[in-house]
Amino acid sequence: MTNQFNRRKLIGIGGSALGISVVGSMMPWAVIPKLFGKRLPSRGVATDWLHAAQWGIFNQGQMAECQHPPITTVNAWNTAVEAYDTEAVANQLQRLGAGYLIHCLGQNSGFYCSPNATYDSIVGHKPSHMSNRDLVEDLYKSLHPRGIGLMVYLPSGAPSNDPRACTALQWKDGKYRLANFQLMWQNIIAEWSKRWGSKVQGWWFDGCIYGDSMYNFTDAPNWASFAAAARAGNDSSLVAFNPGPQNPIQALAPQEDYTAGEENNGLGIFISDRWTTAPANATEGPNPKILTQCLTFAGKWWAEGARPKYTIPELISVTNSLVNPGGAMTWDMPIINPSGLIQPAFEVPFIEVADQLLGRYTVNSSSDKIMYGGGQWTRSAHGSSGYYGDEVHIAATDGAYAELSFNGSGIQVLSERGSDMGDVHIYLDGKLVSTYDCFAAGARRMQQVIYEVKGLSSGSHTVRLVKDGGTYAIFGAFRVLSRLRSVVNDRDPAIKYLGSGWSTETTRRVTDYNQDIHFTTHLGDYFSYIFVGTGIQYITDTDSDMGDVEVYLDGASRGIHSCYAAPGKTTQQPVFNALGLTYGSHRLKVKMISGKYCRLDCLRVFA
Repeated sequence: MTNQFNRRKLIGIGGSALGISVVGSMMPWAVIPKLFGKRLPSRGVATDWLHAAQWGIFNQGQMAECQHPPITTVNAWNTAVEAYDTEAVANQLQRLGAGYLIHCLGQNSGFYCSPNATYDSIVGHKPSHMSNRDLVEDLYKSLHPRGIGLMVYLPSGAPSNDPRACTALQWKDGKYRLANFQLMWQNIIAEWSKRWGSKVQGWWFDGCIYGDSMYNFTDAPNWASFAAAARAGNDSSLVAFNPGPQNPIQALAPQEDYTAGEENNGLGIFISDRWTTAPANATEGPNPKILTQCLTFAGKWWAEGARPKYTIPELISVTNSLVNPGGAMTWDMPIINPSGLIQPAFEVPFIEVADQLLGRYTVNSSSDKIMYGGGQWTRSAHGSSGYYGDEVHIAATDGAYAELSFNGSGIQVLSERGSDMGDVHIYLDGKLVSTYDCFAAGARRMQQVIYEVKGLSSGSHTVRLVKDGGTYAIFGAFRVLSRLRSVVNDRDPAIKYLGSGWSTETTRRVTDYNQDIHFTTHLGDYFSYIFVGTGIQYITDTDSDMGDVEVYLDGASRGIHSCYAAPGKTTQQPVFNALGLTYGSHRLKVKMISGKYCRLDCLRVFA
């Protein structure tokens, strides 16, 4: 995109999309379910998957106007869409632990990454400005097997840089109802929704800043028919309408399922609850079950930046401030076109963010926890590969294996793909669960997640990778996954505070979990907590007035950990992590040993 663009300027701001019938007719809301299906009555349940996903990626860098230089011809657009590597993108998101992707269909240019006959019949571009390839369909094919959800972004207005489209769609910018436009746009949306069905789990509609002027009516087109169009092919599809940046995050209409949550400054965001209440409108009463979701950019601006504008602690703070209360956090990151991959300068810090957020830890190929057998394995330095330690282990003998015993709820196996590689078998707890073909023509692909499983029972498990074909097998790492069991607020009565200096503060107006915190100024004061699980995180501030704490687990010291950071406060920091514990009851103790303050915001328990 052009430098420092405003996304609402890009979309030509002025209204939204909707409609439910042929142009010129006005249908009452009562008939809309017959056309597009019924909306599920329990909206909160529909968002459970988004709540569980915790965080995801927003990709608008693939749009025609975001390419460098911007794409202006049909041939160039089709070439770019064909070159988008959905498998590589899906593997990268899996490696990052992202729970979903919001992919942009298109915006102001009028070029869209999926065919739509309704749009073509109205606008009449020949050749079509809709891509030949259905990129959304192909993204689903790559994301779904990896357990990654897919949602789509679409402006609520016509593409303002395409005069022919604006004329044909009867679009103009401003506070107008634009019923004919809305009806046509809604039919376009409904065709896409029916095409994809349940493959697309949600919609994020941009530019809905003139809501009362365009949608707040008892008869269609209105908010209800707009939402119904998006759900034409999937009753469970989630819908968000974006009114522009707002802090605190707000819902726009009761027909929404989650907040659009656009923000330009992630550090100022805080929420106290999973849910946001949407105000009543002309067709529906208030809805208190709108999942709170936030969307902001990690680079210098939307889809731009050579590196994150936030430090890793700041990225963790922003993400935790949404996820810990039960919401969802979405990060926009610049990508490399035409492949669609997130730039490496963003991937590396977000691996650390995901590790902290999801309770993951990586066991490098040189770890003494790995047991090798069945043939010789050779360590190989791997430059700046991104593997922990920048190294792998290589075997040339069929039957050679690498094995790890772990405590956790899941596991990822990281390897490579190349023309000199063949099959590897994955065994879990002694049973063959997967055979993965690591052969790939062309350039070698590193850091490939060749196997992942989640939702394992609590307890100890064993994973084994076995070579069976090709010249080489390459083992990069095992990544152990955990399941968040609970977030324990500092005022939970099960937390025991010992010493005379502990107090509670509830008025700091910073991004504390539940907007409260416990603190002490007395050296030697401590708190303790007994939990059942395989891991725990101690979440607190880091600041220049903080010092060191000593952490004990099951009576044994786990060392001195610093809460000091300068300059300025960063909230919701995982100062101490204990992961991969034997499943069962454990006792955490944290004691203040230096500094002006010791604080506790919350504890995160994993199973």
